[in-house]
Amino acid sequence: MSQAKIETIDSLPYAKTNLVGFGGAALVVTPTGDVKGANDMGVELLGNLDEDTLHEIAIAGARAIAADAMRLERLSGPFPGDCADAVVQPLVGRGHAPSGALVLIATNPAESALRRALIESRQRYRDLVEAASDFVWETDRHGRFVFLSGPGAFGYATRDLLGRLATDFVVDASPLPYPVFQARDTVLQTDVWLQRADGTTSCQSITAVPIYDPDGNWCGTRGMGRDVTLLRETERAEKQRVLRDRLMSYLGETIRTEINPEKTLPAALSGTGLAIGADGGMIIAGHPAAASYDIVSWGEPLPDIDFPEAHSALVEQGAVDLLRGGLQLIGQLTEDAAAGDGRINGAVLFWCRVDGRGFGDGDRSVLSDVAAQIGLAIAQLKKFHEIVTISNTDSLTGVLNRRAFFADLERRLGRHAVAQTGGALVYLDINNLKALNDYAGHLAGDRAILTFAELIKAATRASDLIARIGGDEFLIWLDGVTAEGAAVRADALLTQMGRLEQLSVVPDRPLGVSIGMALYEGAAPVALDRLLAAADAAMYKAKARRKSGYEIAAAIPPEDTTVPEPLDPQAGPAGETVLADGTVE
Repeated sequence: MSQAKIETIDSLPYAKTNLVGFGGAALVVTPTGDVKGANDMGVELLGNLDEDTLHEIAIAGARAIAADAMRLERLSGPFPGDCADAVVQPLVGRGHAPSGALVLIATNPAESALRRALIESRQRYRDLVEAASDFVWETDRHGRFVFLSGPGAFGYATRDLLGRLATDFVVDASPLPYPVFQARDTVLQTDVWLQRADGTTSCQSITAVPIYDPDGNWCGTRGMGRDVTLLRETERAEKQRVLRDRLMSYLGETIRTEINPEKTLPAALSGTGLAIGADGGMIIAGHPAAASYDIVSWGEPLPDIDFPEAHSALVEQGAVDLLRGGLQLIGQLTEDAAAGDGRINGAVLFWCRVDGRGFGDGDRSVLSDVAAQIGLAIAQLKKFHEIVTISNTDSLTGVLNRRAFFADLERRLGRHAVAQTGGALVYLDINNLKALNDYAGHLAGDRAILTFAELIKAATRASDLIARIGGDEFLIWLDGVTAEGAAVRADALLTQMGRLEQLSVVPDRPLGVSIGMALYEGAAPVALDRLLAAADAAMYKAKARRKSGYEIAAAIPPEDTTVPEPLDPQAGPAGETVLADGTVE
């Protein structure tokens, strides 16, 4: 260590402001180990130290500079009064670069012992704080960092944080009446999400206490933070796992035990939507690229402007993950896993506003698992509809069978009675079908029945009901037909059915149709069995003419719904009074 050009420490600005009244030796050591300055007692001490001790002081200064922290060093060289304790404080020059170290050596043994105890106490407190936290901080009354311990915090160096507003780094914090870094009251272990230097976020558990001046004015806040990002992510992952397990169990149980499969998809959609925090959802039952498919919806409706892009992504990419106008959409295709052929049978889509937390990777994972269950539910619903269709339709013609027709008609008559609207029940019978069967066989007869059914479909509307109730007997319900328009509709049916004659093979027994029509008026409702009997009687009346034709039944009188008055027990057969002895007065 060189002692050349030693300045008195009184000439150094740092000493003038920080060493007033210090009664020991003070040395200023450069980063290269040279003594740049000393106070009077320091100059005197340097004259009594050998080269080994001077080298030891240089090494102590280098350690403090490297650690960028004040250190207490025990030196081994000979000192006056056998005092070997030195406090080494790194000095910061312009540009925040280290400019050297200040070495303070007490020549009073009692003072040295006290200083050592204080420094050891401070070091102990610092070690405990650093063990309990990742960084210690202090902000001024403007919320700017004025102190940070160690090399920095959440990926930033200390020099990059000092003087910056703490709120510049806050991404999300627990709701408080003021920012946690400007706390006016004690805040204990509050989670605050901060922006890291690499652009990611970290969760810091912040404990803070306010700083007040002697007049009781708030002037800043100090506290400490501990990085709990991994812990919170682990907790979130565990919650997602538990949620996913519960959701999968719920969906599996619903699909397995729900008696009515039509309730399965709404239950799966709402359960999943609530689990991932969606605002709305949609299940497309059927391939999204098909000409037609069914849609099950839940929650807030998806704006019409957003559906085409989401639908296009599902068809072209098999999944959707979009952000449009503050709305996030995620979805994917579904398939029938039980079939084992990878056939797409639908899609599931959810959306939410991004002013909340939005969808995360955990939500996407839940969606992927749910899509498999929904694919099974769609396949189950399709089979259910197939079974219902088989049970409700005539196997030869595909129109309704007797049971399904009357069940639907009962519901319609109830609605007509409430709305006081009407319609017509039409009974149709193919003339001379038996002759065709006897001459050309039953296959020819079946072709005639199929043609007859197609002619009926062509002459009716989609809202009308058609049923085959026997071998050659059909029923039609025509909504909205009135007495004034009954003949027009009957003529139209008869004209359409005239094409049936082209299938005749017995010249004197041509195929034709007999039609009976009974009108229903909602204002004067009648029972279904009476309506059917009237249409049946009208049909047989038309059939008695032995050629194609129709008959419209007379108006059906409403049923007598008046309640008869109760009989007087004292009244005789002609209203006479019966006396107590049984005689009639």
